[in-house]
Amino acid sequence: MTSKAFLKRDRRPLYQQLTEVIRNEITAGEFAPGERLPSEPELSVRYGVSRATVREALRTLEKEGAVRSRRGQGTFVVGPRGVLQVGIDSLYSVSDAIRRQGHEPGSREVHVQVIEATQPERQALELAEGALVAVVERTRLASEEPVVYSIDTIPVDYLQGSDWRAEAVSGSLFDLLLRSGRKLSHTLTRFFSVRAGKAVASRLDLPVGGPLLLLEETVYDEDNRPVLMSRDYYRTDRIAVQLVRRRQP
Repeated sequence: MTSKAFLKRDRRPLYQQLTEVIRNEITAGEFAPGERLPSEPELSVRYGVSRATVREALRTLEKEGAVRSRRGQGTFVVGPRGVLQVGIDSLYSVSDAIRRQGHEPGSREVHVQVIEATQPERQALELAEGALVAVVERTRLASEEPVVYSIDTIPVDYLQGSDWRAEAVSGSLFDLLLRSGRKLSHTLTRFFSVRAGKAVASRLDLPVGGPLLLLEETVYDEDNRPVLMSRDYYRTDRIAVQLVRRRQP
């Protein structure tokens, strides 16, 4: 980074020109994945623009998922790099999906509570009024990087006889249900394209308004009883969800 790059003085705003230049340099490999970009003052001198222009360009690149800002540390390159390919035509947990891609699954910011089921939860899980459910909120990690924010709801009656609170923190809820005697069969899944609100963006290290794929799922056992409902917010810059569709004869 010894040479000084100058921007064209075309009709576009300077921050758009700078965004394009830095994006191209990332694509060309001048800034490697995981590398910290020069500081705002350094970039201002390097490209001959104001710090305000640099700040706006970095904000745009962060919205695109090309860089990520870390408070007190700087701005780091995110891509180009490998995206986790997650197939959903087979039934396995988020932990298994991460592990199959060669990453170590983990969780952080785990919150577990037992509450009375809401009307939508009673309807989805076929519960009587007053039934209790365990709600587990977790930020799912792939090799220490946040990739999915999960909210899982399970009837407490299905968790009797197991140390489910500890296991919910560290492991797979699918495995927990299997050890509790529930044989999982299939899911009903719906897909939504959503924007990250402030709380979810903070958990996933994304800018507010960043794109997410929301999967709403109800998991059924072999007796066709709903045993788990989940809301999983996937970072679209880090996970590609795949579905195999076959033509019916």
